[in-house]
Amino acid sequence: MHRESSSKPIIKTRQLQMSPWTELAGFCDHIYLKLTPRNQDKRDYQKDKASIQNQCVDLLQQHSEENWEFIVKNFAGDKNIDTADNFCYYLSNKWENTPREVLNKYKNFNTEFVNLLPEIIGKKVEQDLLKINEFLDLLEQINGSSEKSFFFLKTLAEFLPEKAQPILAESKGYEQLIYWGASKFLKDFADDLLIEFQITRQDIQQQTAQNLVRELGETKEKLQQQIDWLERENQELKETIENLRLESFQEAVIQFAQILQNQSQPTLDLIYRLHQRLKDLEKTEDNLCLTRRESLSVLILLENLLAGLRSVKLEYFPQNTQKTFEISGEELTEYSYVEGSPFAEVTDSKEVRCINPGWRVGETIITPARVGEISQNKGVENE
Repeated sequence: MHRESSSKPIIKTRQLQMSPWTELAGFCDHIYLKLTPRNQDKRDYQKDKASIQNQCVDLLQQHSEENWEFIVKNFAGDKNIDTADNFCYYLSNKWENTPREVLNKYKNFNTEFVNLLPEIIGKKVEQDLLKINEFLDLLEQINGSSEKSFFFLKTLAEFLPEKAQPILAESKGYEQLIYWGASKFLKDFADDLLIEFQITRQDIQQQTAQNLVRELGETKEKLQQQIDWLERENQELKETIENLRLESFQEAVIQFAQILQNQSQPTLDLIYRLHQRLKDLEKTEDNLCLTRRESLSVLILLENLLAGLRSVKLEYFPQNTQKTFEISGEELTEYSYVEGSPFAEVTDSKEVRCINPGWRVGETIITPARVGEISQNKGVENE
């Protein structure tokens, strides 16, 4: 089998091997035999067509303001005209795009390809899925089309960085792909390029799935950390609230004691003295018999004690426990009605006596006063 020969060497320097453009040139070098005619009959058939296709690209670049008919009519002979017409038909998306639109489209295409390729080659798929997806979408525009793949390759060189242009110019594979034009084999160029650099859709899907699994695991771990943190915060908050409650209670007790002790007759001292006096009386032989002076002394102590409690608005009620008074059913929140007939209606009133006084701080009831109905308690002594 005869193959076109070329004396152009494949560049192998270490510096160039590290370049994405050397990688692209290397890909062209080992793939061109797959993407060009393989036997002599196909090569003879494609050789003439390739010449016409190359000329079509040149004419398009030179006369992009003209229409497709102008480009096709530049060729003589039915066979050549058919070849040019067929090439332009598929390149223009079946005449949908004008020569100017096609040229602008591939200027954008080649520019994006040149910008993206260095971000793709030599990097792992997971490093930048966004750019890789952009690259896949870009190559999808030429995939399966020999005409579009050829136009891209033939016009690519002028968009390369200055240092990269000689790299592709020295590639035998790139030269052969251009030489053989839009052969039917060239339609696989985009697919083969993606396979070469292991950035196929399958690779993306697999990596995306792995990333998702990893992200879900990380999310679960972060959520658990948040839950643990919230539980610790909740426990600390409970402890803080309990400490505040105890501190507030202690502070309230301190303030209460200070108020009682700051009376003209210190209440706490009175309680102590009363307690001691009663203990002393228990030691006497007749501890139930108090002298008038002792009784008066104890009474004074108790009066002062009650006065101290009233200073913090802590007092018993009713103030006169000997007098009878009326209550209605609506007042049973202040009075515990323990003796007598039931109230038929909340608006009913009954005359009652105080069995045991209640206690309140301001308007807040600490314990309700225990009362009984007069009609059922005549002759019964107060408790």
